[in-house]
Parts: sequence; C-alpha cells; structure tokens
Amino acid sequence: MAYARYFKRNGKTFGPYYYESYRDKNGKIKKKYVGTEDPGKKNKLKVTEEPKMISSSADYYPKTEKMEFKQTSNTITPTNSNFSTLIILLAILILIDISFIFFYFG
Repeated sequence: MAYARYFKRNGKTFGPYYYESYRDKNGKIKKKYVGTEDPGKKNKLKVTEEPKMISSSADYYPKTEKMEFKQTSNTITPTNSNFSTLIILLAILILIDISFIFFYFG
C-alpha cells in the first residue's frame, strides 16, 4: 500500500509524492518512491463522459479538412469559420434534390 507525502517550501505545497514501505532482507523498513500518481488508482478505468461516434467524410479521406465543432450545452454547432462551407454544401444538396424531382416527375 502506498502513502502520499507533501512538502512545503517557501510557503508553496508540492506533492503528492507516493511512496511504498517494504522490509529488506535484514528486516529493516525501507521506503520506495512510486511516482506522482496513486498506484492504487492506476488500474481503475475512469470514465468522465460518454464516447461519441464521429462519422464524416474526413474519416474516409484523411487529406480533406475536418469541420471544427464546439459544444454549447448538449448541442453541437459548427464554428463560424466553417459556416460558409456548410451553407454551400446545403445549397448543393437542395439543388440535387430539385433536379431529381424534375427528372423523376417531369
């Protein structure tokens, strides 16, 4: 089992530094530095948020530019720099739909 140790120098607190105690061959207690992360918590998986599925054309074509998204509350909206690209793609999609309707019914 490890224990945490903190040091104070010039009014600043440094740490935690984790140490383990063990006995050597002669029965004398020794301390071994483990690190700055708690070794008891290293093996436990900590999930902070749910994984999100991302699917875009940039996943299939790595040379294309991915759209950047920012998260506001629970909705994801595109940033202003890519808003014009989104408008152009939406206009192309609408034109394709209109042309399909004219050729299919006309």
